[in-house]
Amino acid sequence: MKKDQAYIFYLISILSFVAIKFSYNAIDVAGLSFILRPTDYFVSIITNSNSVFIQGLGYYHQDLNITVEKPCSGFNFLSISFLIIYCLCVSYLKSLKSRCLAFPVSFLFSWLSTIFVNTSRISTSIFISKSFIVPKHHQAFIHQAEGIFIYLLFLILSYRLINHLLKTYLVSYEKSAQS
Repeated sequence: MKKDQAYIFYLISILSFVAIKFSYNAIDVAGLSFILRPTDYFVSIITNSNSVFIQGLGYYHQDLNITVEKPCSGFNFLSISFLIIYCLCVSYLKSLKSRCLAFPVSFLFSWLSTIFVNTSRISTSIFISKSFIVPKHHQAFIHQAEGIFIYLLFLILSYRLINHLLKTYLVSYEKSAQS
């Protein structure tokens, strides 16, 4: 495939990213259940807390007094993670078939990592709130700062991991296939 044709895939990824971002405003909590339900499941296991789904609100944990709701979905992380991973794959993969297959694989990896990162973030937030006394007027700031740190950390780590795997295994595979 010509190098110029790679830009078509970059354009597809950017258009997909924009479509995903715009769809967020139209999606309610029930529409985000593909992220929220598994995240809540793992949070429930880690915290030993049962939740109740409240329509229009999210998964409420009465004993923790928290709700896993739309802002907790990690939707921005999902969309940015997908864009980074897919563009990285396009830069390494050369065949049309591989680049097309990378689209759903990138989304799947982004979805799985979003569930893991959200579970980590919510669990960390619960740990912080139980371990430290934070004045009420600083709680929102601490919660937001913790989220920024965790999401940015995992974006960087996932980029480095995927880049390393593609560089190590794909490049060595291509060299052995050419021999």
